[in-house]
Amino acid sequence: MKRWWHFKTDALERLAFIVTIVGFPLLLISTCAVLYQFIEVRHIASSQNHILLSILFFRDANTAIIDAIEINAIDGKRQILREHGGEFGNTQLDNYLGSFDTVDQVYKEGLLTEDEMCRSFSYYVTATTKNEEVKQYMVKNPNYFDGIKELKAVIDKSKKKSCHSL
Repeated sequence: MKRWWHFKTDALERLAFIVTIVGFPLLLISTCAVLYQFIEVRHIASSQNHILLSILFFRDANTAIIDAIEINAIDGKRQILREHGGEFGNTQLDNYLGSFDTVDQVYKEGLLTEDEMCRSFSYYVTATTKNEEVKQYMVKNPNYFDGIKELKAVIDKSKKKSCHSL
């Protein structure tokens, strides 16, 4: 004759067995779902950062300097700074070059992929660092503009085709 606690023990053992058989795979599935959502959230955040960074970088003041750099690359005559006959002051050039510090910081923090950085900014890093007037300005101010220097180093080392558009 079985006693009442044997029925409870058998039922508990069966319940533990069922929980183990069903629960462990559910735990694995829920862990995978959380990881997938984390990856998706990170991807969305990266895309949003890329959009906001592009808006910051391609504001009117910067695009005017970019135009001057591009025209200078074509004819070699267009100057950037007023002191050389251009239309921009030192502060405007500082702001433009400082934008690369922001791009570099976002890239270093992993909020911008190498591919995104290359596709959106490598052309401007390369064009800017090739400009003789900008090079001289950066030599006169060696304690600043590390962002563009570090981005240039990443671009030069990159194997991505999008980093070498010039």
